[in-house]
Amino acid sequence: MPPSNNPGNILAGEGYAGQTGDTYTGKTSGLTYTKFDSPEMGLRAVFQEVRGKLQEFNGDVELALLKYLGGDKGTKEERYARAATDNEDPIGYIQRGIKAYNSEGEKGLVKQIIINENRPEHRDYYLDNTEAIDTAEKLSILDLPPETTFKDALKVYQQGEHSRRAGGMISRNPYPYNPRPI
Repeated sequence: MPPSNNPGNILAGEGYAGQTGDTYTGKTSGLTYTKFDSPEMGLRAVFQEVRGKLQEFNGDVELALLKYLGGDKGTKEERYARAATDNEDPIGYIQRGIKAYNSEGEKGLVKQIIINENRPEHRDYYLDNTEAIDTAEKLSILDLPPETTFKDALKVYQQGEHSRRAGGMISRNPYPYNPRPI
């Protein structure tokens, strides 16, 4: 099991639920990354990062991934140049991400980020743990304070009445039929 539970290399100080307060420094980038209390909470943070950046850029996967990689200012060329400072192949990273998003949506993009950001043994640990990915995706709709642990997040989710990042409640369907996903 990866010691950081941070499959997306989320930077320290981002305020995601499940952070332990411990950090580690990237060997090649020198950046400080956070550690999570469980793989699910680390994956949840990646889902939230992806969703937030896609919303910010109106579904433009290229711009969302450029920002994820650190290229968040300037022209597209300047963004790629900034993204290349801590990443060997930002163009390939983004192309693979776009392909994954077009194939599987948000979950596919998260899986591709896991592939891009991790060594093979860590990557396989996350990708083979489909239950953790599914749980993280479900938990990612919750608006949780940073001090929330994985166990607490599960309790909140299982109660069924909580605020969502998309708004509203997720239980108590007042309609006599099951709504279809949009």
